[in-house]
Amino acid sequence: YYNPGPRPPYKRNQFGGVFGAPIYVPKLFNGKDKAWFFFSYSGERIHQFQSLTGVVPTDAQKAGQFSTTITDPLAGKTPFPGNLIPANRINPISQKLLSFYPEPNTVGGALNFTSPNSSANSINNQLIAKVDFNVSASDRWSARFLYDDSPVPRTNPLQVFFRVDPVSTYTQEVTSTRTFKARIVNEFSVGFFRRPYYAGLQSSSPGFGKTLGIPGFPASPTDVNGVPVVNIT
Repeated sequence: YYNPGPRPPYKRNQFGGVFGAPIYVPKLFNGKDKAWFFFSYSGERIHQFQSLTGVVPTDAQKAGQFSTTITDPLAGKTPFPGNLIPANRINPISQKLLSFYPEPNTVGGALNFTSPNSSANSINNQLIAKVDFNVSASDRWSARFLYDDSPVPRTNPLQVFFRVDPVSTYTQEVTSTRTFKARIVNEFSVGFFRRPYYAGLQSSSPGFGKTLGIPGFPASPTDVNGVPVVNIT
């Protein structure tokens, strides 16, 4: 209801498969009734539009022209004549950042911009592998591996700022199950779990950080590409 105009379709594709069988190596090992393996893969591809709104400066505001009183902080906070900030007083760093803002496209409310192309696309993959081995009726071993890649899309009203934060999960486990005198069972397992997470990079504006002209920036390779978050203090 709140989305003016046509919207891109929502597409979600899920696919995968499983396969398991006794472990068999010709002339070396026959795992029938003794050793098995299992493998599965699951994939998901989501393409979707996410309706987002915000406030962007008008062309007049980008040029320094405002409809309200704008005071000069360097002249005792006296108003600029005609509420127009002189071009030589607009910070060159601000001018570079202003180039990313599109023109307003929404009227009649406090928010003057509705994104026409904000995406929340995601690509997810999962792998599971398992091996079971029966040494004897009272001695069994199993090993399991799981990998899950489910990155988090960071949608923005301005598609140029879209990024994907990688999130991957790794887990492994080896288990030994022993039965003693048919009445006592001992299970011993060793597991490992890891889930690294870090902020992803913007695919747009490669090398833009070096062109801003901020002293000491970029301070790390992460800040070279994409557009940094800027706050006015």
